[in-house]
Amino acid sequence: MADHLNLRQRAIIVGLNYLLFHSVFSYTTGKFFPTSGLESLWLLSGVSLWLFSLLSSPWFRPPRDTFANAVTALVLLLTSDLSGLGDLLAPLWLLKVAGITWAAIVGIASFAALIRQDQSNLDPVGKLLRRLCDTIGRGELVYTPPALIGIIGGFDMAATPIVPALLILWMTMVLFRPFELAFNLLRQFWLDQNALVSAPQIGNIDRIDHPNILRVKLQRASSWRPDTLHIATMPDGDQKYVLALFSQIQGSEVVGTGICIAPVAEPIVSSPGCVHESHNRNKTKEFLATMSGVQDAELAGFTVERSTIGNIYFESSENLELSEGEVVFARIRGEAIFYQIVEAQTTEETFDQNPKGAQIVRAVQLGSFSPISGFQKYPWLPNMNMPLFRAPGMNFEETILNEGDFIIGKVPSTNIGVAVNIDELITYHSAILGITGTGKTELALDVIREAIAKGSKVFCVDFTGEYRHRLNDLKPSFPGLDAKEVAEFDAKLFAVDTGTYGAPQEKKDLDTFLKGIKKGVQTKVDEFLRSEDQNLAILELSEISRPC
Repeated sequence: MADHLNLRQRAIIVGLNYLLFHSVFSYTTGKFFPTSGLESLWLLSGVSLWLFSLLSSPWFRPPRDTFANAVTALVLLLTSDLSGLGDLLAPLWLLKVAGITWAAIVGIASFAALIRQDQSNLDPVGKLLRRLCDTIGRGELVYTPPALIGIIGGFDMAATPIVPALLILWMTMVLFRPFELAFNLLRQFWLDQNALVSAPQIGNIDRIDHPNILRVKLQRASSWRPDTLHIATMPDGDQKYVLALFSQIQGSEVVGTGICIAPVAEPIVSSPGCVHESHNRNKTKEFLATMSGVQDAELAGFTVERSTIGNIYFESSENLELSEGEVVFARIRGEAIFYQIVEAQTTEETFDQNPKGAQIVRAVQLGSFSPISGFQKYPWLPNMNMPLFRAPGMNFEETILNEGDFIIGKVPSTNIGVAVNIDELITYHSAILGITGTGKTELALDVIREAIAKGSKVFCVDFTGEYRHRLNDLKPSFPGLDAKEVAEFDAKLFAVDTGTYGAPQEKKDLDTFLKGIKKGVQTKVDEFLRSEDQNLAILELSEISRPC
């Protein structure tokens, strides 16, 4: 709503002012219509004042309005007849001359301001004249001389108390503007009433953690729920939307923590330090989308101390269920930088009393993502208290594969395919590491199939016995020991473990056995390498590796 009264309200005030003046005029003169005598001059002055000050001023430039006021006042003064006033002639004549002089000065200044303004709005002389006209050309100043002449000269001061009563009425209407005051008070009351209903106050700002974390002493703790939207009036008067994160009891008070996410485009009626409820689910999604650059983004938390370029720490949002391996991101200098959660721990939020338990998450930097080059390391870290987001529905461009590349899996919580180059895997030393159940065998099988598809020969040493069945469709060869040789090998190993001290004879027997079977195994391997039909060989050692 606008800060000034609208045209309809101003027109109503003009009507009320006129009704009041006309009623007083009819009562004091016994006439319904104004006449050409002095007794009508104050009524005409009042009507002109209300018309120009209430209807013209908001819609025309001040020099034009001032010029119109000056011309109207001159007409009223020049046409006033002071003859037959006796002892009042001299003082009223001086008042008339002073009023005409003042109106003439105002008229000349406002006319000059109009001309200068037409030439250039940036003219300093024109600006000075406009400011001067705005000060000396107010309706109260130019219309008071003719009004006083009409009141004092139009009535018998000795025979009736009308003159002092009219003087009091004029001064009251000019100085206090009672109808305007009443309308403004009512308007402000309705504004405050509507603000109380649409955005009730729920607390006051207790502390601001630079740059955007707000601590609020809550009067209505029930309204401070995670992901609810509020409006906070900052100490400098600016208003910001605040997204609630969590709340904590502090002695006899409840303190809420929130993050400032956007300025308020249409400020509400509020005082510095006040926080108001203003939740709107659609607006919340819109703000998060603007901040994150992704539709349906969720606030995962905000960065805390100890963060580095490679590892960041953030306090997670209370209502969000994160998991290890999940990907979150921050917008740093307008670019989305991704981090993968590797661990989390509980800690205490620092307060004066009743410390709050919090979940502090550590995430390693993946970097910025490109479908061509994958993740590229970003050379800086997010600011303190910077928001981090989760976007499970975020759709990334499909990874562009180069010659020899293939997808081995996806980054958790995203559709980003992780590409590796088979030539690099088989040319250089590579290792697949991980605890039991993380998929090492599955990845190894994928690498084997990809290598064979690219025309490479694969020699697989299998300690588990799984590969024979999982790769049976590739028709592998088995250049290993037969069952009899395996049994003998197992027996000689057992003899080394259980023989006499140092087992010198047993070790000698084992060495003789290995030399005996080496030639046969070597022959089978050579045949596999020279073969044009076979690309996969599996050397099974499951019997040897099996525990006794």
